[in-house]
Amino acid sequence: MRALLTILLACIMAIVPFSSSALAFSKDINVRLVNYIGNQVDVHFNVVGSYQVENSSVKLVPGERYSVAALGSKVTLFNSGKKLMEASEIVLKPTIKGSIDSQVLLENMEYIGAVKFINENGYVRPINTVDLVSYLKGVVPSEMPQSWGYYSGMEALKAQAVAARTYVLRRNATTIDDGQSHQVYRGYDWWLSTSDAVMETQGKVLKYGNEYVNALYSSSNGGSTLTNKNSWGTTNLPYFDTKKDPYDAKISPYSDWSFTLNKEQIDTSKLDLSKPDSWWDDTYEVDRSITDSIISRLQSKGTISKYNEIKVVRFNSMSFDSPPSNANDVLNGTFTFEYFVKTPTDYVMEDGKIKTYKKTIEDTSYNIRFMIGTSTMRSPVIKNVEQVNGEFIVKGSGFGHGIGMSQYGAYQMSKDGKHYNEILDFYYPGTKLVREINKEDYFSRLKGQDRYGTSVAISQHAWENKSEAVVLGRGDLSIDSLTGSVLAKKYDSPLLLTYTNKIPDNVRDEIQRLSPKKIFLLGGTSAISDKVKAELEKAYPNAQVNRISGTDRFATAIEVAEQINNTTEVILTTGDESSPDALSIASHAASNQIPILYTNPNNLPEDVETFLKNNKVNKVTIIGGKSRISTNLEKYIDSIVNQVERVSGPDRYATSIEIAEKMNYRVSQLFFAQGNVFIDALPASAYAAAVDAPVILTYKDQVPAPVQNYLKTFNNVPDTYILGGPGAVSDQVVSEVESLILN
Repeated sequence: MRALLTILLACIMAIVPFSSSALAFSKDINVRLVNYIGNQVDVHFNVVGSYQVENSSVKLVPGERYSVAALGSKVTLFNSGKKLMEASEIVLKPTIKGSIDSQVLLENMEYIGAVKFINENGYVRPINTVDLVSYLKGVVPSEMPQSWGYYSGMEALKAQAVAARTYVLRRNATTIDDGQSHQVYRGYDWWLSTSDAVMETQGKVLKYGNEYVNALYSSSNGGSTLTNKNSWGTTNLPYFDTKKDPYDAKISPYSDWSFTLNKEQIDTSKLDLSKPDSWWDDTYEVDRSITDSIISRLQSKGTISKYNEIKVVRFNSMSFDSPPSNANDVLNGTFTFEYFVKTPTDYVMEDGKIKTYKKTIEDTSYNIRFMIGTSTMRSPVIKNVEQVNGEFIVKGSGFGHGIGMSQYGAYQMSKDGKHYNEILDFYYPGTKLVREINKEDYFSRLKGQDRYGTSVAISQHAWENKSEAVVLGRGDLSIDSLTGSVLAKKYDSPLLLTYTNKIPDNVRDEIQRLSPKKIFLLGGTSAISDKVKAELEKAYPNAQVNRISGTDRFATAIEVAEQINNTTEVILTTGDESSPDALSIASHAASNQIPILYTNPNNLPEDVETFLKNNKVNKVTIIGGKSRISTNLEKYIDSIVNQVERVSGPDRYATSIEIAEKMNYRVSQLFFAQGNVFIDALPASAYAAAVDAPVILTYKDQVPAPVQNYLKTFNNVPDTYILGGPGAVSDQVVSEVESLILN
């Protein structure tokens, strides 16, 4: 009972105010791509989805091969050998902010978010900019096997997520490397188990007093935890301790390891030492990988001139301190070796023979590990060194620096039924687990002075640069525009609203900013007049203005569907202009490029039936209850297609929740719209599709019960957007949504 009390006191959960001195959770992280890219004078990439080059007219075509080269002090972009542009930096940005269906494929690695290329000392250095959550989703599976989550290791993954979050926040910097010097990051290499671990621990960090802890971790400590003083010789941090780790000892595959080092590396008895040029180029050390690593490390530190060639002749001695017994012991080691030197001009000779140098290295075992090679000497914990038959046999345990959390130990604790806060308490004793959430980072309105201004606000938020196309819908009647979200997503374009006979000034300005090559008008002349079409053609002569319309709303929806390259599946909803069912399904339909068609409650319009038959549609998903689309009509549709599914609830609010739950959204973002006057939400559907988020309907002044129940199931805090001003969704509803999610 006392042990349990200690755990509860040390790892007490709290929601604390956001600290202004800390790196904001919503702030972007700039990741220098070094670990997998290395130093290259040119780097190749291609894009998936829609990307743009910032401040440039260069168009990136998905699938085409591009390269960036470091030339002079700048970087130059090429496509198949053709120079496209040159600048001090080249920045690739997704057309839609936060889009997860657009990636940069860089040397066989996938990255979302922005990728900037700079010239770094004559090499191309890519820098990936992502938000903290996306960064952690790329770190956790790179540092701990995602498969552990399916074999009783989910709590270990959560502990890893907290440690990784705390580590980066302690740095209080927005730039970090992608390798072991910081945290390994593999970009958009996301897995369900590790992403869940990140989201289920959202905002949770370890603190000692008011400071983030240095949440260090390694693969295995070999059965005993180390302090930073044990391993590095630095002033000991109070939350690290030297103690037995029965969990690591039980599971770690690195409890015992060894490597062998020959004393005699070069048999000089067979060499003419007076004529080194006769054998130098053909003579190598027995353990060349180790000797090369030692010399390279010493040359990088300036201990040996980097301009000289070195051959290690023999190792005279090697010893290491025994594993530590307390927190203040420093693990040190020493070894002595002899070597020959060749300068850039000649061999170093003495008394007519090549000179033999001798050097003794005295350093921490941790630093010697990096000299010998981290895959050879796996940790600074050396159990003993034996000398047998002219060899040093070095035996040790653990993998990594051994400080803080053992990842294998955490896995064993999880398998033993320990909660992640117990894991963190064991490896970081005396710390507290707190949750830091600043709601201003997660809740915001997208609004304008009116519905037209709101459509502009959504466009400016999500489309920070240009757009290849713009889809324009009628602002006072949504029926024609509702199906246009699928078309907008096809071109990764915003959906803006207009008057029937006039383009609002702010919408005109937004189209000018976006510089589209295509403008689509949804509906006939009664929806958007020829006067508006002519006005657009005159104002934007470089844009092709196309009208998509039919004889009525049913036919217009079919015309939109004809623009989509997918006729195997169709979503069918009521043609009643007062129903928001099409809006609720719009982001899913747009994301998956599934056309939305309209029907009457009891009979299928002839044009719609012809479309289903001619295109051999396989599946129809009906959205809405039986009062919207009758059971008899459902049965008839089932007779002409292979599969029919209905998604509905008792009312429009419940239906929007049914859609959110059944369509497998990522729900790292949510959009809220009023269920009665929902035109404000329409322009957000293409944005919601790009970030794979549902659109949830609410009352103006109250959160419906089905929505309340849905929000209570959340164990993470999604980025939440309220569509429209207080006249559409009241501040009271916003506060209630915040409370339901945060609590």
